[in-house]
Amino acid sequence: MAKILIYEPEDRYRIMLRFILEGINHRVLDAGSLEDIPILLAADKPDLIVLGVHLGEEPEFPTWPDWRLELPDVPTLILFSGEESMRAEFLEAWDGSRSLNQMIQPIDPYPLLAMVKAMLTAPVEWRRGGQHAG
Repeated sequence: MAKILIYEPEDRYRIMLRFILEGINHRVLDAGSLEDIPILLAADKPDLIVLGVHLGEEPEFPTWPDWRLELPDVPTLILFSGEESMRAEFLEAWDGSRSLNQMIQPIDPYPLLAMVKAMLTAPVEWRRGGQHAG
């Protein structure tokens, strides 16, 4: 059982993510707002972070919060929606976990579960950027 921190600004998607992940016995730390994330990180370091990022939509994902730098070894899955043209810019500016994957919303449960499993079971050296990362 893994601890998974999810941040998703839309309630219906956050509830769906929680339902899917708890359904396979993961413990979900649910951040209802960006302000909740540092509190949850301080209390209980997760095994995976799932971020819902809605580019060009409200609520807007703010400019890079400081907490992302605190967890360079925690795999992060970004669930994108919104302006496709903004995705490359977002990823180029990313300064968080080096173990980063992305999916496009809406998410089908089975590919989500496969991605979560792959990210949680990846060898530690892969999470750090590969065995030859410096």
